[in-house]
Amino acid sequence: MEQALIHKENTFEMDFLKTVTGNLPVIGFAEPITSGNNSGNICVSFLNADREFHEEADQKAFFSGAAHDLRTPITVVRGVLELLSATAKLYQR
Repeated sequence: MEQALIHKENTFEMDFLKTVTGNLPVIGFAEPITSGNNSGNICVSFLNADREFHEEADQKAFFSGAAHDLRTPITVVRGVLELLSATAKLYQR
């Protein structure tokens, strides 16, 4: 919000609100009001970001799992290629 007041820029930030049932992910928006005598004031609004938060977490989990699953076969293929290369060099002699 300080950035909206000082720099006269729109800002947004994801954070969590503590509720009775747990933490609720929200996106807070702060926008400076610059019309008329309202200079120096800001308008603050919040948006429930539960869906966005869980989508982002699912994406991170997917890419983490995919990266792990790809590393394993590549390591196996590399080992087999090294073994074949070493074997081929033995038979060339």
